[in-house]
Amino acid sequence: SDERVLIKDETFSTLDTPTPLSTSLLETGILFKWEAVAGAEEYTIIKKADNTGVWEEVAQVSSDYTSYLDRDVESGVKYTYSVTCGNGYGDSGYIAAGVTQLFLESPKITVIANTANAVRVTWSSVGGAESYAVYRMDSNALNKWVLLDKTASERNYYVDESVASNNTYKYSIVAENGTDSSTIGANSVSHLFLAAPEFLEVKNTVDGIALNWSFVSGATQYELYRRTDITK
Repeated sequence: SDERVLIKDETFSTLDTPTPLSTSLLETGILFKWEAVAGAEEYTIIKKADNTGVWEEVAQVSSDYTSYLDRDVESGVKYTYSVTCGNGYGDSGYIAAGVTQLFLESPKITVIANTANAVRVTWSSVGGAESYAVYRMDSNALNKWVLLDKTASERNYYVDESVASNNTYKYSIVAENGTDSSTIGANSVSHLFLAAPEFLEVKNTVDGIALNWSFVSGATQYELYRRTDITK
């Protein structure tokens, strides 16, 4: 008898393991990048937090992408990222070492106020910050941030005495931990500084008390306050 066997011709593709390239800290999350793999139809991004040590799937993207912005992150937590790829024939493995990034939230300025001769800036504390850097941009500085000072993580305020009346200053606070830092310029706040007037003369008159004070550049009006001290 004439027996014939039909063998189906199938081609299987072996995919290389994608190489994690880098992470970078952005205002809204962590940007993860990896190397493209020939033949891949999709990528699966995975991560693990240092406080859990468990890998979890973050997202799946098409082969058109080689980067992903992870917004589901917590300040003060270090994340390790890796990636696998797949097509109709199967999936690749992943590189367990991955790439690691500590996420630091950008501090928010909560109070900014003039004192007699300075501007006091107060901001919210950020998880994972070992220190804070205080930056200022002058109105005529052409978008140039200048470092004013650095404070320990226990101190969340700064008094800027290098100001001049009738000038607008923009402040930004950056959280730092080793070589990692939040985004400069994020949550920045602009503020107009007006110096406090100084009394030049106070004297009694027939009608009451006459007051004279110094002119303040930029002031459009003055408010006068009085406190009564009663002594017996």
